Amino acid sequence: MSGNVILAQLFRNSDGLELAEASSVVRDTRALRVQVKQLGTRVRQQQKPTFGEKKKVSVDSDIGPYYLLFVVSGALTFVAVCERSYPKKLAMMYLEELEREFTGSHDASQVELANEPFAFQAFETFMTKTRALYADSSTQKGEMARVQSELGDVTRIMSQNVADIIDRGAKIDAVASKSDDLFAESLKFHTGAKDLRLRQLWRTYGTYAAIGGSLILLLLARFYIFV
Repeated sequence: MSGNVILAQLFRNSDGLELAEASSVVRDTRALRVQVKQLGTRVRQQQKPTFGEKKKVSVDSDIGPYYLLFVVSGALTFVAVCERSYPKKLAMMYLEELEREFTGSHDASQVELANEPFAFQAFETFMTKTRALYADSSTQKGEMARVQSELGDVTRIMSQNVADIIDRGAKIDAVASKSDDLFAESLKFHTGAKDLRLRQLWRTYGTYAAIGGSLILLLLARFYIFV
């Protein structure tokens, strides 16, 4: 896998001030800088998030043998000029790593107070070292393999989630069926228990009730006979 990031730049969105850059020492990037500045102005006019916002927009544009990738994040724009053979996914990962590092180590006031180009030269060291890391062929292969692995993991998780939902639906149906069966059995038990109580009452008090009834009938008979 060949290709490289030829030029990486960081701009302030409010006025287009270039804050830092990392470039290839074997390429003349002066003409590229002019084109990047022109396209960057157009991108910044279309996207105007503030420093604290999470909004992030990527735009790619072709310039001769290169392509440009812009990431607008808050009050900043990160730009990468790459050879066409360089993977765009890898270029995006490089810019996102720059964005995470810069926003994690600098606040809005530092960006706003910058009054001259390349005010963040210390950050250029990170940009250069990271660009060299992403230019290494073994790193490219490793990062692309990681991306493919993550995509595979996402696919497996989604498939498992679908299977779990289907299985959960089947289990819910089974529970509902068992609930219906238990309700029917409880009705049978209630009816049987009621009959059992009646039979038990009859066995306990039936004899006394029969004797009492017979005595009442005899008394009534005697009353009517002697009246």
